[in-house]
Amino acid sequence: MKDIYFHILKLQREIYWELGNITCAAYPLDDIDTIDSNTGEINKLSVLNLVVYGEKIDHLDMLSGLLADLLNAKWNKFVKFRFFRQFATFFVYFILSLSCFVMRPGPMGPKVNKHHINHINHHPFTTTKTPVVLGNISHINPCYLLENNATSNQVRFILEALTAAGGLIYILDAVREAQFLGYHIFTQNMMTVPSRVLFMCSCCIMMIMVPLRFTCSHQGEDISAVFVMLTTAPYFLFFCRGFRLVGPFVVMIYKMILTDLLCFVTIYIVFVLGFAQAYYVIFLSYKADKPSFFDDPIQSVLAMFIMSLSEFGDIYEQFHHTHHQNIAKVFFIMYMALVALLLINMLIAMMGKTYQDIAERKNEWMRQWARIVLVVERGVPPHICLEQQRNYSQAMADGRRALVLRLEHNETEKEELRCIAEMRTSNVEQRARRKKRLAEKKAKTT
Repeated sequence: MKDIYFHILKLQREIYWELGNITCAAYPLDDIDTIDSNTGEINKLSVLNLVVYGEKIDHLDMLSGLLADLLNAKWNKFVKFRFFRQFATFFVYFILSLSCFVMRPGPMGPKVNKHHINHINHHPFTTTKTPVVLGNISHINPCYLLENNATSNQVRFILEALTAAGGLIYILDAVREAQFLGYHIFTQNMMTVPSRVLFMCSCCIMMIMVPLRFTCSHQGEDISAVFVMLTTAPYFLFFCRGFRLVGPFVVMIYKMILTDLLCFVTIYIVFVLGFAQAYYVIFLSYKADKPSFFDDPIQSVLAMFIMSLSEFGDIYEQFHHTHHQNIAKVFFIMYMALVALLLINMLIAMMGKTYQDIAERKNEWMRQWARIVLVVERGVPPHICLEQQRNYSQAMADGRRALVLRLEHNETEKEELRCIAEMRTSNVEQRARRKKRLAEKKAKTT
């Protein structure tokens, strides 16, 4: 497939001049570039789009030559600036949101009376001061986040307003992008960057926090704030993919989560649920003052998870307080052999293989970087994409847009160029003779 593809490119190109080993040629971008030369919209059937989003090894081999030069032209002309601008914008947004949550106060506790009551002990010359707590301890002001009686709270209000406005802008920008891309391409765009999906979820949760604040639902707002913090920071992984130093490791993390870890968790849950219910039945006969780790089915699952981390000292001691301690110990040996030894080491081996496979792929980082280029490009409106294509391409004699490259050839490639030129000349002559014969036949019939 790779050889046929490069052969077609050599047939379609138009050579402007040759000087020794240097050739200046124009490659038409009609079916190659992701930007349509007429409308500026994304061409999802273009060669660049199909190769970059393909998953086969052959697609990696095709990410060289013309496609690599086209990606570099896009990157240098407009994608690089937009990429770093997005990174700087998100970094500022992250600092604002981080400052909001750092300055976020806790619930206002009960007040303590400054006066103390002295209790005299039976021992001479010894007194103990006990503070008297005024008010109900369980009472918390539900609107404590709306209080602005301190300068820090006023600063926090300003930062929270800026953060909420930033989240709204990100949501509106995603809606605008979905409108001119269409549902299919926008979905593909989001699936390419899972961290962006999490970030958009954090922006939506940020919008939910606004009505929760004004309705004094501080508990719901606290839970929302936790999810916002957890889903905002991973968006840095999107920008890390654009750098050769850390980009491959981000790809490895994605691959391990989607393949190795998902397979491991599926098998792991089967074993954990089975052994958890078995231990729950065994511990129905538990007789001891100390609470059991297997009091209910849910707690049994958590106990089995703790055991898989080799933290089983306290749990093992409770086996002696049941009527079935021998069965419990046999199950313990089986569980540790199957889960703690077999499954965990299998997961490590699977992750090691994934790491090795990705590290051995020569153009894997090139593919990830190319996807970053296309993701940033898809966020640009069609009319701007059309203008940018004019910057990195030139017009051919027939009006088509082409990427002009200066290439250096070795002797083998020069010989191939001569063969292609002879084939092209022969083809032109055959077409001319065919037209001439058709014209003669028409003349005879008339």
